[in-house]
Amino acid sequence: NLIISVYIKLSNFSFFVSVVASLIILHLSGATKQGTEKQSTSETKSVQCGSWTKHADGGVFTSPNYPSKYPPDRECIYIIEAAPRQCIELYFDEKYSIEPSWECKFDHIEVRDGPFGFSPIIGRFCGQQNPPVIKSSGRFLWIKFFADGELESMGFSARYNFTPGKWGLVFFPISFPSLIFYLHTIRTFVRQLNNFQRVSQFYLKPNLQYFLFSFH
Repeated sequence: NLIISVYIKLSNFSFFVSVVASLIILHLSGATKQGTEKQSTSETKSVQCGSWTKHADGGVFTSPNYPSKYPPDRECIYIIEAAPRQCIELYFDEKYSIEPSWECKFDHIEVRDGPFGFSPIIGRFCGQQNPPVIKSSGRFLWIKFFADGELESMGFSARYNFTPGKWGLVFFPISFPSLIFYLHTIRTFVRQLNNFQRVSQFYLKPNLQYFLFSFH
């Protein structure tokens, strides 16, 4: 009986030790996994860059390190603002190379007609052929350059200048009902624009240097 009792106690102790060891191993492996995931996340996070500019005489901006290869994991936002009643013309230099892909899903340049990332898109570009001349319909252009973690290329150099916009008088039909309709449409548009400006003051927080907007 004594031998059996000692054997049972030793077996229970061995089982206890094995359980504790397993818990320690699980804890250490979990901590290692979390540390690895945290390190991996920090390594793959895109580095922000870009500028917001409205130089009266136009200007030039480039991808990082141009004409050398741009670094991986970059997301650069460029916002160009023209003076009131002016538009923007954007030209890309012929020395241009961005990793080609189907529908430019990887490295690319994205241009939008306005000051926001949700403004109407003009185009997304990559490959070896520089984009055509781009003209805005208003005072702003929003340009994003994105590079993933693989296959870097030379990048781009872009030049912009300002041209007079298409501004003038609006001629309404002579009929009175049509005139009332157009006046109502314009008044509704102005009211919505004012509401948008008030909302933007509270909900658009410029926490990055390129989230700078001006309304005139």
